[in-house]
Amino acid sequence: MRINPWWIVGGGAGALLLLLTSKPALAAVTQALPKSERTKKILEIAAARNIPPAVALAIMDIESGGAGFAKDGRMIIRYEPHIFRKYGKGEVPAERGGQKAEWRNLEKASAVDHESALKSISMGMAQIMGFNYKMIGYKTVQDMYDALSKSEEAQILSFFDFIKSRGIEDEARAGKWTAFARAYNGAGQKGYDTKMEKRHQYYVDRGYKGVA
Repeated sequence: MRINPWWIVGGGAGALLLLLTSKPALAAVTQALPKSERTKKILEIAAARNIPPAVALAIMDIESGGAGFAKDGRMIIRYEPHIFRKYGKGEVPAERGGQKAEWRNLEKASAVDHESALKSISMGMAQIMGFNYKMIGYKTVQDMYDALSKSEEAQILSFFDFIKSRGIEDEARAGKWTAFARAYNGAGQKGYDTKMEKRHQYYVDRGYKGVA
């Protein structure tokens, strides 16, 4: 698992109505996409932003967990107590042990300070931290949570909006894998550039247009 200030990778799938607590803000109706629809949406966004298809698919594969919901239908999340300490009113320690534990973490933190709790979790397919809500076009962190907890399509769009806000679309278009990986994952990016380059070639070999 890769951890950095913006993202934490996770994975899973599912679609059902799930009410976590009596708080409406933590309820979710999930809309997981079939793999073919996920790929279609990635390619649609890539075309609109002039990112080669093989590049878009490669960076999505390497920088995300592949699906946004766990088997029980809830969005993949991870609670970060150090972020809650920064934004919240007090301290709520983390319990680790899978998604059930992470949702208990959120429930406990939300009881102390709901807005800060949402800022302190990473969300969905590409695990964007809640405090980045403005970077990906949401007015509030609640708006971000509501959208991403209900739709993998919203999660995919947020991934590419994050890349745009970070100013690294040009690096993606040009296949500057090391520059992209350093901007996205940090200076100690630990081989993500090589992984993306190999994955890009994988898609080129399968007929997707890549870096010119």
